[in-house]
Amino acid sequence: MTPRPSAHGYPYVVSALYAWVRRHPRLVDGVLAVALGFTGLGTAIGTHRFWLVPVTLGLTVPVIFRRTHPVGAFATVIVVGALQVIFDVRPAASDLAIVVLLYTLAAYTTRRASVIGLGICLLGSAVEIARLSPHITQARPSYWLFAGAALFAGPSLIA
Repeated sequence: MTPRPSAHGYPYVVSALYAWVRRHPRLVDGVLAVALGFTGLGTAIGTHRFWLVPVTLGLTVPVIFRRTHPVGAFATVIVVGALQVIFDVRPAASDLAIVVLLYTLAAYTTRRASVIGLGICLLGSAVEIARLSPHITQARPSYWLFAGAALFAGPSLIA
């Protein structure tokens, strides 16, 4: 039995929107990639650190291919994220692509692959917290350790 639309037609609008999203997954993922990309590109251009442009693109372009190639897209952003840590590039909003692709890994692959992905993200979170700790341990180290864990590991656990 189909739900009858309310006086305002909201159930019909919502179901039509969901149907459209299901029919155009690459477009939806492209819009998500562009939104994530704008955050990183805005930071790169606004701060005149143009070398952040390839980092941002390396993090956001794989989002477009996340449903068809979830493992490859996740591996790509993990490599870019590791390079950020190695070359001391501060996290940016475009790093949320890592969380999006971790979710995709859990949704579209096996449990084993998603647990491995979670482990990689938690390890990366621990490394980033350790890297930042000399800068934050001067005042209330326990507070900053908790805040760092929530900021970096929390989103991975949620995904």
